[in-house]
Amino acid sequence: MRQLSLISLFTVATVLALAAPATSAAQQPKLDIKAFFGLGGTTYVAMLETGRERYAFADWQIGFGPRLRRGKAFIEVLSSFNRWYFEGVNPDFGGIKTQLNSFELPFHAGYIPYKNSYFKLFLYAGYVF
Repeated sequence: MRQLSLISLFTVATVLALAAPATSAAQQPKLDIKAFFGLGGTTYVAMLETGRERYAFADWQIGFGPRLRRGKAFIEVLSSFNRWYFEGVNPDFGGIKTQLNSFELPFHAGYIPYKNSYFKLFLYAGYVF
């Protein structure tokens, strides 16, 4: 019940921040579209009776989502798909190759306390579904 009330409070605070009247009549909400792709790698070192064995595994992620900004406040929903490859180490069964897939749909709300033409500081929090 406490988690539900925190989510409700988070949603109400976000709506109030975006619904507040603008300080300038010409100020409009801005929509940023974000897209990303990433590659990565992990090294697993197994300590077996025969000694150490190293295994290297690859992973990748891709994501897309909109960010709505008004003044210094913003909200965003960023969908992300992640895939990790790894191999189980068990001498009795041999190597078991596995992949792990995950889909994330986080909802963020935040504030930009400092920005200039080269740098912006984003402070945000949210909930991941």
